[in-house]
Amino acid sequence: MGKGGNFNTEGSKKAQDEQELKLLKWDEIKQNKWIVIDNIVYDVTNFSRRHPGGERLMLNHIGQDVTDAFSCFHNDMNKVGKYMKAIKLGRVLPESEINPNEERKLELSKDFKNLKALAEKMATYLIYKSGYGNWFTYALAVAFLSTTQAQAGWLQHDFGHLSVFKSSKLNHFVQNIIIGGIMGFSSDWWNYRHYQHHAKPNTVKRDPDIRFGVLYLIGKVLPIEYGKKKMKKLPYNLQQYYFFFTLPPLLIPIYFVLETVYYLIKKRKLNEIMWISLYLIRWYFMFVPSLGVFGTIKLWFRSQLLATCNVEQSTFNDWFSGHLNFQIEHHLFPTMPRHNYRKIAPHVKELCKKYDINYQCKTLSEATIDIYKCLKESGEMWFEAYNM
Repeated sequence: MGKGGNFNTEGSKKAQDEQELKLLKWDEIKQNKWIVIDNIVYDVTNFSRRHPGGERLMLNHIGQDVTDAFSCFHNDMNKVGKYMKAIKLGRVLPESEINPNEERKLELSKDFKNLKALAEKMATYLIYKSGYGNWFTYALAVAFLSTTQAQAGWLQHDFGHLSVFKSSKLNHFVQNIIIGGIMGFSSDWWNYRHYQHHAKPNTVKRDPDIRFGVLYLIGKVLPIEYGKKKMKKLPYNLQQYYFFFTLPPLLIPIYFVLETVYYLIKKRKLNEIMWISLYLIRWYFMFVPSLGVFGTIKLWFRSQLLATCNVEQSTFNDWFSGHLNFQIEHHLFPTMPRHNYRKIAPHVKELCKKYDINYQCKTLSEATIDIYKCLKESGEMWFEAYNM
């Protein structure tokens, strides 16, 4: 009885405190480094630099209602609440909370929250020796190793999204072992990039996963800008061709390695360097003896659907992509274990049908061809603008 009484008192006090907060208009919110969560305004001007996801992630959301994005990324609300209390600034002015023209969007937001609750019910928390007698056995071992490395990438992805254990620290610890000790990359670097990707998926200049420097021009704005400025660092009208022999073989073995080294040195991440050192030591003892040489403000739901698509389900596609062929479900529920994506997918489709939102699902070949066409279109736009 005593505990229940305390709980009610604390709840009433919280509601009273929120009523006493300063009332703020959206016009004022959008002009500052503030965000809105459940109609409460938070000042992230200084906190953004200390945010685990990185400052850029926070700055990409200033002046916006981030309620859905916030709830999808944070599991431990008690821990997060300790930080939020210090930066709480005010409350959205009541008359500005509901726009008569936004009722449909608010209804979608409510339905998505119900869908998220269903997803949470589905979620379950998971808790040698070889010789090189000849080149055949060596090649076989390399094939197995390559497969292991690829699947380790999908596995660390789950831990990075905090979808395996309830404890964030335990998730990050195991992620360090997998991506650092097994793959030779920094978990801190991966999280820094990947959280930005989820926050603004496939948004030019916001998503680091489509930030290719001078190699490719993506979208419908950048190619024209380059063309008008007569910038021809590469023949971009041919980028759909050189994509296949540049990005796939260069991305992980070269670009990601160089970016990881730069990131670790810049951030002075000594613990990350330790994990990667263990990977290099293991690699040395595995290969050097055998080779004899050194080796080498939109709604969350709608915005995620507009920027992503699925690759159709099949035994091969599920295994090959680590179940990330369910890109829509993964971006809607980043903390959900991968094996549950196929279970929640029918419910997502149903919600899309209700609100007339396109649920894109393509074959693997269609998705590959789309990449080609996208690069070709952007390259041609640059070429046309360049020669004007």
